[in-house]
Amino acid sequence: MKPIVTKKYQKLLIQSSRQKVLEVFFRYPEKEFSLSDLAKEAGVAKPHIGVILKEMEQFGLIIITKLTKIWRIRANQQNERFVKNKIIYNLNFIYQSGIIKFLDEYYNHPKLISLFGSFRKGEDFSTSDIDIAIEDDVKEYEIVGLRELLEFEKSIKRRIQINRISRRVFKSLKE
Repeated sequence: MKPIVTKKYQKLLIQSSRQKVLEVFFRYPEKEFSLSDLAKEAGVAKPHIGVILKEMEQFGLIIITKLTKIWRIRANQQNERFVKNKIIYNLNFIYQSGIIKFLDEYYNHPKLISLFGSFRKGEDFSTSDIDIAIEDDVKEYEIVGLRELLEFEKSIKRRIQINRISRRVFKSLKE
C-alpha cells in the first residue's frame, strides 16, 4: 500500500471554483499572485475569479493590493478564519492522501500516529516539511525518511519527516 498521488484524489475533493482558489492560498500562503497567475494556478476563468476574490477579501481570508490595473493577491495568514480553514485543509489532505493508512500498515498498527509542527498548526509554507510522530517500540528517538514515500513527496513537493518515539519518551514530552 502506497499513499495516493495527490492529483488523483484532489480531483474528487476540490470541485467548486471557490475551493480551487482557496486551495492555492493554502498551498502557497507566502506567495503573492496577480489575477492572471491565480486564475491559471487555480484553473478558474479569470472573469469568474473576481467575484470569488471579493468574497474572500470580505471574510478577511486574503489581502488584495490594487496597483493601478494590476492586483496583487495574497493569503491573510494573520486571519484566524484562514488559519482554521488551512488546518482543516491540511488534515483532510493527510487523510485523503492515504499516508495515515500507509504508515499504520508499514509500522504494524502503532499506538499513535500524530501530525505536529507547522503543518498541523496551519502555519506551513509551500516548502515546509510535514512532521509525523509514530509511537513505536524504538529504544531511542529517531527521525527517518522512508523510500516508499519518495514518489509521494515528489508529487506534493514536500519532505515528510517520520519521528519514531517510544512510549517512555512520549510520556516525558507530555509532562
